[in-house]
Amino acid sequence: MIPLWIASALLQARSFIGGALAWFGRNPLVAALVALACLSGLLLHEYEVRGRTIARLTTQAAQFRAAQDEAGKLAQQALMRQQALYSAKANEADHAYQTQLAAVQSATDRYIVDHRVRANGSGSTGATIASAKGGGAQSSDRSGTAPDLVAVTAADIQVCTVNT
Repeated sequence: MIPLWIASALLQARSFIGGALAWFGRNPLVAALVALACLSGLLLHEYEVRGRTIARLTTQAAQFRAAQDEAGKLAQQALMRQQALYSAKANEADHAYQTQLAAVQSATDRYIVDHRVRANGSGSTGATIASAKGGGAQSSDRSGTAPDLVAVTAADIQVCTVNT
């Protein structure tokens, strides 16, 4: 059952609407103006909502662009820090290699000086001779005429040292 006050309100609304429709029926120009005013109000409301939405979306897009720019800057800074770290590690490794290479070349130079064999009278002065079996330094025959000796230049020894 509908409460009495609701039933009363519905009857009054029906009576009002019926009276308004009857009045608008007698005054069609006024009815058209009222309808136009209602439509204008709805359109005005929609334009306001659309304007607020556009403003909100424009602000949001600007915030997104700013966030993307900031993220790009942070990523670039991180990349630069990482590159600096890798460059420092590469320089450190290169320095260690150069230091080790200098020590090995110095040791090679000392080996060449200590184990140099000169041939006697055959016109090949200054040639370094080492045994094919690696025992040339211990050989008692240092005349350069032994069949198991091979001539190796100091430059070839340096190349072998650097490449190994």
